[in-house]
Amino acid sequence: MPATLDRPGAHRRAPREVDTLDELERLAAAGALAGASDHSTTKSLYAKDPDGLELEVAWVVPADRLDDAALAGRASIRPLDIGREKQRYGGSTRGGVGISIPANACCLRHAVRGLPPQR
Repeated sequence: MPATLDRPGAHRRAPREVDTLDELERLAAAGALAGASDHSTTKSLYAKDPDGLELEVAWVVPADRLDDAALAGRASIRPLDIGREKQRYGGSTRGGVGISIPANACCLRHAVRGLPPQR
């Protein structure tokens, strides 16, 4: 049975990441959105493909920018305000370790020390 938007499996692929909030904002301005969500530690846009299945594009908050408020915010999903997030994190700040950059001991050590992840 094919996935539908009202049950699990509706995403055709795993989320894709963008490097910066500026890139996420450009996608939002393109006008193909089905939704936008603030998951606190990730910022996501959703679009529909020609078959009606949703695709997700996300920006991951860098580990060195996570604070108590961001971590506590994971308990709920809110509407995404990209302008507010750009003010908080900076439009050109590179996203953190997450979906497309696997977390490993080396990357985590670098994040804890405030160094950029090795790629």
